[in-house]
Amino acid sequence: MRKPGETNEKRKKAAAGSGAGLFSRLFGGGGSSSSSPSLNAGSSPSASSSSVASVKKVKTPKLDPNCGIIAMGELNNHSALATGEPAYCEGCRVILSSVSKLVEEDEGEYRWTCEFCKHVNKELMLEKEEIPKSPCVDYLLAPASGGSKPNEEGMMLFCIDVSGSMCVSTEVPQLQAEWKNVQGGKSKGASAKKGLEMAGVEVEGDQYLPGQSRGASYISRMECMQLAVTTHLRRLKVKHPNQRVMVLTFSSDVVVYGDGTGTPETLAGDMLGDCKALMDHGKKITAAKKYKPVSEVADTLVKAVEEFSEGGATALGPCLAVALGMCSDVEGSEIVLCTDGKANVGVGGSEDDEERNKSFFEAFGKEAQGRKISVSIISIQTIVVDKNGVRQVVKEESSECGLANLKCVAEMTGGTVQVLHPLELVRQIRKISQNPVVATDVQVTVIVHPTMELDRSTSKAALSRAVIPVGNAHQETDISFSFSRRLKYRKSSKSSKSSRQPIQIQISFTSTDGAKYMRVISLKKHVTEDRKVAETNLDASVVSICNVHAAANMLENGDIVGARLRLRAAHELLKRCGMSDTQCEEIAEFVEKTKELDNELKSILLREKARGRLCADGKLKKSNKKGKGKDEAENLLSDHTVEIMQKAKAANQAQYLSGERKKDMCLKRKGDKELNSQYYAYKFS
Repeated sequence: MRKPGETNEKRKKAAAGSGAGLFSRLFGGGGSSSSSPSLNAGSSPSASSSSVASVKKVKTPKLDPNCGIIAMGELNNHSALATGEPAYCEGCRVILSSVSKLVEEDEGEYRWTCEFCKHVNKELMLEKEEIPKSPCVDYLLAPASGGSKPNEEGMMLFCIDVSGSMCVSTEVPQLQAEWKNVQGGKSKGASAKKGLEMAGVEVEGDQYLPGQSRGASYISRMECMQLAVTTHLRRLKVKHPNQRVMVLTFSSDVVVYGDGTGTPETLAGDMLGDCKALMDHGKKITAAKKYKPVSEVADTLVKAVEEFSEGGATALGPCLAVALGMCSDVEGSEIVLCTDGKANVGVGGSEDDEERNKSFFEAFGKEAQGRKISVSIISIQTIVVDKNGVRQVVKEESSECGLANLKCVAEMTGGTVQVLHPLELVRQIRKISQNPVVATDVQVTVIVHPTMELDRSTSKAALSRAVIPVGNAHQETDISFSFSRRLKYRKSSKSSKSSRQPIQIQISFTSTDGAKYMRVISLKKHVTEDRKVAETNLDASVVSICNVHAAANMLENGDIVGARLRLRAAHELLKRCGMSDTQCEEIAEFVEKTKELDNELKSILLREKARGRLCADGKLKKSNKKGKGKDEAENLLSDHTVEIMQKAKAANQAQYLSGERKKDMCLKRKGDKELNSQYYAYKFS
C-alpha cells in the first residue's frame, strides 16, 4: 500500500520477472559494478545511545548485486536434448553453447574463439544439428542401465531412538488438546477415572503441582514419535504405494523390524563396535528376504511401531551402520534418524574420544554419498518461542545430540538437520517425503569471465571457476553463487556504457531412471560500472538467499563477525533497491527470517569473547589440542547453533518470495481426498 504523500517517482516499479524455470530463476540483478564507499555496519539499531557511543563501529564494503541461484528441482524436468557430445574449449574447458560464435571454415568444419579465454579452437567437425541453439541444453552421457530402478521403488528407513530419555513428557497446547478431545482422543488417565466412577468408587478432584496448568494434557516424546511415523506410513500407502519402508530402533542395542512382517532381530554386544560387521549384517538381512511395498505392509508396521517402549542407552552409530547396509544396493534410498540424545554405545559413541566419533560420522557420510543414499537428522528437544518469535531450546529439559558431528552426514548426502519440538515431528517427517531426491551424483561447475571473480563463499581462492559437489539433489535444493569484477579491471570513474559478459553453468547428474546427463546453461549478462543501473531491477529473493548461504558458510568457518557484517551489508543493499511492493515484501521476509541467525551470531560473539576464544578479526580461535575428551568436545558448536546454521545453508528461494510470486506455487499443489481425511483424523491417544 502506498504511504501518504509518497510520489510515483519514489514508488516506481522494478521490472524484475518472476519466471518459473531454472533459467529464468538463475540471476537476480544487473552486472558487476565498481567498488564503492564503505558502509557503516556497526551496532544494532536497537542499542541505546550510551552503548552506541562506547562501541567501536565496523565498516564493510557495499555488496555487489551479482547473485545467482541454480534450482536443482529443475533437474527433474528435461531440457532440450542436444545431439552428439559436448564440445569443450581446449583452453578453459568451457562447453560450446548458443552464445558461442562459430566461423565455418569448410563444410562441416568450424572455428570457435572461446568467449571466455579467447582460445581459438580449430577444426571443429560439427553437424548442423550438433550446434546448440537453446541457452539450456542436456547432453546424454550414458543411458540408463537395465538394473536401475525409479526412486519410488527405493527404500525409506526410519532409525528411531527408544532410549530411556524418550519417556520425557511434553504439555500439549490447549488448542491441540481441545482438537484431541473433539476427535475423541481421551487420555488414559481420564478413561481410568471414568471407569472408577462407573464402578462406584469415589474419586477425589484432580491434583496439581504448583504452577501446573489446569486440565493440561501431556504426551511423551515416544508417543509423538509413534504418531509421526504411523501417520507417515499411512500417507506413504496413499502417495507412494510401491516404496519399501523399513523400521529400526536403537537403545542399548539395535532392533531391526524390517517391514514388520517377520520376527524382529536384535543386534547387541561386541558387534555394536564393528562398523563393517554391522553393515555386512544389514546387507544379509535384505538379501535373505524380499521386502514388500508399503501398500501391503503399512498396517502391520503401524502395529509394530505402536508397541515400542523406551529404555536403555543410545546406540545411534550402530543403527545407522545397519541401516546403510540394508539399503546400500538401492540407489536413491533415504534414511531418517530421529533421536533426542547423543550416541554413547558402539561405533560413533565413544565418551572419551571425540575425534574418533567425528571420523566415524565423516566416513559414514562419504559411504552413504557414494551409494547415493540421503540421510536426514531429526533432533528432538523441548523448545519454546520467546516474545520476539525466536525459538529457544529449554536446556533443563533437553540434551545435546552431537549435531556438530552428525551434520556432516546430512551435508554430504543432501539430507536435512532439524531440531524439533516433539509435537512438530508429524509435520517434519511429512516434509521430508515431500522433498524427494530428483538427481544423484550432482556436481555443479560455475564459470564466469576471467575479468570476474567468484565470492569466497563459492571459491575460497576467488577464482573465475568453482566446482560445487552436491551429491544428492532434492526438489527444494537451491545452489547460490555471487561474483564481482576483479579490482584491476574496475574503472576509476563510473561510466554509463555497458557491455555483455558470458556466464556458464555445467551440471553433471544422474537422473532417477539411472541415465547420466550434462546440463549446460549459458548466457550473456549486461555489465555496467554504474551501481544504480546494476541495482535497478534487483530480485530481492535471489540476493536474500545468496547472502544467507554465505553468512551460514562464514559461521561454519568460524568467521562470526564476517557473517554478521554480510547480513547487515545485504540488508543495506536490499533497502537501497526496495521500490516495488514485491521487493519491499521480500525484503521484509529477509529481515524476519534472518533474525534467528543474527541473534545466534550475537550470542556466539558474547559467549566466545567471554571465554577468550575470539581473535581480533572476529574469527574463532582454532584449538591447538589434538587430545581427546570433554575439553575438546566443548569446542564444538551447540546443537541449537548447528540447527540454525544448517537451516540457513539449506534455505531455498521459495522461502523468501513475496505472496504474489508464491501464488503460482500454491496453485500447483493439488489436495488428495484420502490424505485430507487422514489429516482431519489426527489425534493424540
